[in-house]
Amino acid sequence: MKKTKNRFVGKVAGIVMAGLASGNAGCYGIDLLASPVEIQSVPDQWNGGGIPEELFSVGIHTPKNAYSVGEKFDGFYDFKFYGEPFEGVIVESTLRLGFENEYYGTLRMTFSPDRSVSQRLQAFVLSEDEWGRQYACCEDSFVEPGFYRFGVDVYSCADIERVLGVDCSDINSRSMGEIGVREYVDPLASTEKVVVVGD
Repeated sequence: MKKTKNRFVGKVAGIVMAGLASGNAGCYGIDLLASPVEIQSVPDQWNGGGIPEELFSVGIHTPKNAYSVGEKFDGFYDFKFYGEPFEGVIVESTLRLGFENEYYGTLRMTFSPDRSVSQRLQAFVLSEDEWGRQYACCEDSFVEPGFYRFGVDVYSCADIERVLGVDCSDINSRSMGEIGVREYVDPLASTEKVVVVGD
């Protein structure tokens, strides 16, 4: 049975959601500076794969939670594992509230106590115009107001191969949505952070 996960945990007051009947949620009437915003963080350690939580340390770090359009943004995530070595995949995901699709980056590696990960996070563009949906990563700043989510999940290659029957080397940014890793496989560790961007 397919599992569904609602991973977006930012609670935003004063937003009128439209277009739900068509499956495309649009955001209207957002006043980012006036609307009260409560951001809830997912715990930095979360384990769905049977390995004790205390063996993982994963977090997303930004100097602050709210930025203005055009303001320089810089952040990073880090990951440390303290158990026996295993082959796995780190999946970075980005999402803007009001847009259905997530965009992914992947990093396959051997996790071990003597190897840690620290990876830069940058702003991204996700908008829609007469030419369709536009996405661009690796920007210095956000160009439109909105709510932007960064996520980091860590998966075991053994779990991916056992559950989905695919080789771990087939997991990449383009195949994530087709193979269904996030729908069917529990991550060993997971965290996310929402950044608010105002005018």
